[in-house]
Amino acid sequence: DNNIPADFECASVLMGHSQDVKSVVFDPNENRLVSCSYDDTIKFWEEDEDDWYCSETLIGHTSTVWSISFEKTSKRLVSGSDDCTCIIWKKQEEESGNDNEDSNLTNDRNNSKWVKDTVLKGHHDRSIYCVNWSPLNNKIASVGADDRICIYDASTNKEVEIICKLEKGHASDINGVTWHPKEKNILATCGDDYVVKIWNLQNKKN
Repeated sequence: DNNIPADFECASVLMGHSQDVKSVVFDPNENRLVSCSYDDTIKFWEEDEDDWYCSETLIGHTSTVWSISFEKTSKRLVSGSDDCTCIIWKKQEEESGNDNEDSNLTNDRNNSKWVKDTVLKGHHDRSIYCVNWSPLNNKIASVGADDRICIYDASTNKEVEIICKLEKGHASDINGVTWHPKEKNILATCGDDYVVKIWNLQNKKN
C-alpha cells in the first residue's frame, strides 16, 4: 500500500555544535555531510566503520552561518551568514601542514583540508539566509533579509565577481533560493511575502 508511511531508523546522532544547527548538505561526490550553525561554524562529518565523526571545523564567519552549498565538483563550498558575507572555501589538493596561519579552521582528527578562498562582502546589507551553487554554470546565488538577490560568477581560473544584483526581489525577507537542475539560467526564490518566484537570468551586454 503506497499510503503506508515508510519506517525510519535513526542511524547516527552527530553532536559537536554548541548552538542551533541551521542547515545540512551532503557532499554530491563523497560520503560526507556538512552542517552550519548559530555557533558561527561549519562542520564536516565523515563516516568511519558505521560511525560518523567531525573531521573538520571551519571558522571564518563572525555570526550565524545560515546556509551552505557545494560546487558540482565538491572542490569548493560557499557559505552565507548573518554577518552579511558569503565565504567560498576551497579544498586543498595537497597536505600543507600548519604553515597557513590564515586558514581559519580547526581540525578534529585529520590534517586540514579546507581553507578560506574568497570573501564576498558589500553586496548584502542584512543577513544572508540562503546560498545555492548552480551545478550547470558555476554561478552562485545569495538571498536574505535585505530582499535582494545577488548572482556571482564563480568560474574556475578567475576571480569570483558579482554579475547581478536585484533589489526588491520580494516584498519582504527572501528565505530560499535554488537553481534549476537542468536549465542553466533559471532559479527560484521564496520569501516572507507568501510567494515563490521563478527567474530567468539574462545576459545583458554593457
